[in-house]
Amino acid sequence: MKESKVKVKLNSKGIQEVLKSQFMMDAITAEGEKLGDFETSFVGFDRCHVIIKETENDV
Repeated sequence: MKESKVKVKLNSKGIQEVLKSQFMMDAITAEGEKLGDFETSFVGFDRCHVIIKETENDV
């Protein structure tokens, strides 16, 4: 069997699009709601952000 090399190139633009996507917003919102009460969410210049108010039981 002949050996071959594979080169992987990072697609920064593609990764940035995923980090700003609705799919990512839904995923981080769901995870955040496990920690506390949802307050707000927004898409920043580089990724989605979700603000969660911690419940007193988790402190």
